Amino acid sequence: MPEKKDFDENELNLILEEIGRMEATIEGLLDFSRERPLRRTCHDLKGPIRRALNLIEGRARQQKVVLRIIEVEESLFVNGDAEQLHQVFVNLLINAIEAMPDGGCLAITLSLPESRSHVQIQIHDTGNGIPEEILLRIFEPFATTKERGTGLGLAVSRRIIDQHGGSLFAQNAAEGGALFTIELPVAADQVSVHAGELVATI
Repeated sequence: MPEKKDFDENELNLILEEIGRMEATIEGLLDFSRERPLRRTCHDLKGPIRRALNLIEGRARQQKVVLRIIEVEESLFVNGDAEQLHQVFVNLLINAIEAMPDGGCLAITLSLPESRSHVQIQIHDTGNGIPEEILLRIFEPFATTKERGTGLGLAVSRRIIDQHGGSLFAQNAAEGGALFTIELPVAADQVSVHAGELVATI
């Protein structure tokens, strides 16, 4: 009969960490394979974005990341699933913070392009940017630069935005860092709005 081995604290912590990684991978796979129906409501997109910012604000402060929000004054009404859009914003914001382990600036810009047909959200970090070999397939499942990441978050995020009739793009900004751009159709009865910009810093 083989001798029973007692694990020390470090070994137990490592085992628990690996179990946590496997659980996260399984959960990510389930999210990716399970296409949830959209619960559409006409709502101001600033709501899900503000909730996402409130959720990650403490983490940003802890990591010395300054949040800068640039937004139009008027409401940005879309016909979409507020919870699933909130999930997308949280994922993109956390990714941006993790790209700046030594601190930096995270700019979130909400705008209405001249056509007034869609809302645009841009999330720009001052990290090292996305390696070119990853950029080409960044929205594919399991494409990631993170040692502990599953590479499914961006794939799920793109699918959610696609379901909303929108688009999600990634690029390296000319001034450095990664830039993610989301475009979502404006709710049909809200196409005519007034322009204006308000700059705020958290």
